[in-house]
This record gives sequence, structure tokens and C-alpha cells, in this order.
Amino acid sequence: MNLHKLVCTFSIRLFPIILLIGILIGSTVVIGQSTSAATETLFEAKLGKPLYTEHYKVTSSHSAIVDGKNATLAFFSGNGTLNGIDIKSSGKALVVPRINGNTYLHGKVNYTAADNSNERASTIFQAIDNGKSISFGNSIFDENATGKLKILSNVVGIYKTQDNANGTGTFVMWEWK
Repeated sequence: MNLHKLVCTFSIRLFPIILLIGILIGSTVVIGQSTSAATETLFEAKLGKPLYTEHYKVTSSHSAIVDGKNATLAFFSGNGTLNGIDIKSSGKALVVPRINGNTYLHGKVNYTAADNSNERASTIFQAIDNGKSISFGNSIFDENATGKLKILSNVVGIYKTQDNANGTGTFVMWEWK
């Protein structure tokens, strides 16, 4: 294998890991640089202050089988803050174990303004749990958000969660801009 091919293969495989690490520590991540000038960037991800922070709890769960593997369908609810707006959430996630001790999660969440249940937004999400109660994922909001939550229409978020042993946890999401 020639050196150029080796470097390209190595760079492509490490790209998502380096990007996610940079994003989660809240710094600017330089994804690519122009070959003509080292100071020019192809793209920067600046996350800044979280868009949404929530405390949640798992309200119930049921066993499921996915592709012949034992999995869990979990239901949860939470309370959080979106740009100063109090929010309630409820959702469900399919939690599928992976061979290496990690788990893959995907599901849907419905959000409402705490003071007006007619102001709504919903999202689909997916995440990887590292087997140590920390998950990293993405959330894609549909275009049907209403009222104060309209700011979530078509938003793509990235997030991190920290789960506690008692079925509660903290969720922090940044808007991907």
C-alpha cells in the first residue's frame, strides 16, 4: 500500500472520532484546511452554549427482540430548558446491545412548552452509549414545531447524555450550525 493511500485511509477512519471529541468539549473543530493556505478552513463547527438541557427519567421499559438479539424498549419523560423556555418531554427509545459492550439507541421525542401543551416540537434521534452510562447522538427535528418551539423546526442537534443507575439522567443538546 503506498503512503498516500495509507494516510487517506487512516484520516477517513479517524475523522468522525476527532470531530465528535472536539464538538463535545465545546471547542472549535477544524475539519479541513485549504491546501493553498494553512490558515484557511474548509469548515468549522462552533457549538457554544447548549440549546437545550434536560433532566429525564425512564418511566417504563419492556423487553424486545431485534434481529434475534435481546433489546429494550424504554419510555421516558423529562423537564428542561430551551433558550429560557421551560419544556416537558416524553419519548421512547429502542436500546439494542452491541457486541463490544456499547449500545445503539434510536427513537422519538415529543416536546411541549410547560405552560402551553399546544406549543410542540418532535424529533427523531439515534445515539451510541459507550457502556459507561454516557451517550453521544444526533437529533433531527421535523418541520411541524409550533408556538415558542417553532425555533426547533428543521434543527439538527448533537447531544450528550449522562445516565444514573436509578434510571434518571441529564441530556445536553447543541444546535449543529
